[in-house]
Amino acid sequence: MKIWMWVNGNVDVRIFNQVHFLIRKSAHVTEYGILSALCFRALRGRVRGMWQARWMLPAIIAPLLVAITDEWHQSFVPSRGSSGWDVLIDLGGACLAQVLIWLVLRKHFSETQ
Repeated sequence: MKIWMWVNGNVDVRIFNQVHFLIRKSAHVTEYGILSALCFRALRGRVRGMWQARWMLPAIIAPLLVAITDEWHQSFVPSRGSSGWDVLIDLGGACLAQVLIWLVLRKHFSETQ
């Protein structure tokens, strides 16, 4: 907050907290979306073809397990808090990545046929 005030002058604390909250939660969605996309890519390997559930399900479950483990770990850290909402936000990021992958692959394979 001190750096923000140094750069931008006085700022309403409520607005700062809202922006800070949105940035942190967007980071959750982004990082777990990337993790899910990387898991999908690792499971898909060099196989060419349309999207398959056998690649998608583990690519959602693995980030979910990471999110649960991370929140469990944070429950032991005095300066951090554990939140089930964060797990749901992380799961949402993983699911969003799979929807985007499905849309891109569907478009790609409909154009090549």
